[in-house]
Amino acid sequence: MKGADSSHEGTNLTRRDFIKSVGTGGGLVLFGQFGINAAAWALSGDPVLKMVLVDYARCTGCRTCETACSARNRPASIKGKELLGLGNPLFANIRVHSFNPDVDVPNVCAMCADTPCVNACPVKPGYHGVILNIDLSTGKSEKVAIPPADLARFVGGQGLGMKILWDRLKKPGVNPLSPENPLTFMPGPFSGLPVPSSSRTCVVTKSPITSPVKSDYDHASTVSYSNMGGFFGPEIRFAGYDGLVITGKAPQLSYVVIDDDKVEIREGKRFKGMRTDAFDKIFLDALGDRRFKTVYIGPAGENLVPYASILHTAGRAAGRGGMGCVMGSKNLKAIAVKGSGQPGVADHQRFLAALEKARSALFGSAYAKSCEIFGKVLSGRQSS
Repeated sequence: MKGADSSHEGTNLTRRDFIKSVGTGGGLVLFGQFGINAAAWALSGDPVLKMVLVDYARCTGCRTCETACSARNRPASIKGKELLGLGNPLFANIRVHSFNPDVDVPNVCAMCADTPCVNACPVKPGYHGVILNIDLSTGKSEKVAIPPADLARFVGGQGLGMKILWDRLKKPGVNPLSPENPLTFMPGPFSGLPVPSSSRTCVVTKSPITSPVKSDYDHASTVSYSNMGGFFGPEIRFAGYDGLVITGKAPQLSYVVIDDDKVEIREGKRFKGMRTDAFDKIFLDALGDRRFKTVYIGPAGENLVPYASILHTAGRAAGRGGMGCVMGSKNLKAIAVKGSGQPGVADHQRFLAALEKARSALFGSAYAKSCEIFGKVLSGRQSS
């Protein structure tokens, strides 16, 4: 969601032209009860109309904007005393959940000068504001809104993955190989953008191999993470998500296919026992589209070897903490993702300037130059 200005010359803009102009783009305009303001503007000659825009492709439907609007314009009260910070979405001046861009006529909100609805929106530039939750036990998937406070405090990747574990693991001693242990794949907010070193993906879960020597619980292992490079994390972002959370256990060996909003859990018994190098080649052929980016396990993960890894492109691995073992415990052989979107940037000019500064600092460094001459391993020894 964002604030925007529109303009016209003179007062000869017809209602039909006005509706067509604000409705262009498949219904990106959000609006509520102030159509009279639109008419007044159209007749006033004022060259600037302020409005609020909503990208319905990214809106999560959380209605935080409506709550913020109501809290500002129609705050809750008890015996005449206003309760600050509380708002009922039903009393908002704006509407997100009930606006159908195909049939509804958009009206223009009398936008507040400081746009509390825009400021409250959890879908910030760099974030989609949602994770994709997949329950292998039920076969259901859903988009889940990420609380704005979590995006601000934990950023993404390992931090946000750890916060999700904290919220989902309700009690200590949960068996890491049980269906309730979440397996999360978390890229960062720069993933999917041309920022150096931003393509890594953190896999976060409760580890099967980090238990203390003595504990009051049978399963006292710690949370752990592993990260891998490659293309899987950016593709999650292209598909419109800030991360994947896998729970439950499939009744048989299965794999997940994510194509933007379309999510399928497919039977994968024919891949059972297949080694990762062979699987990497055959799996994309089976999908019928080599644009998919994939992660998968081999026989070690399927047989719950505690230190099993998750592989990507046959050469990149999340090899720390037994991530492949947890994936195998869910009867999950592989995940394939393909997306057609792109993460947003708040200010392209500032972003490009910062990007050029970062690239210059990185590629002009002594370490980068030594990599060109000696290779990464020797350069790493020299830099340390």
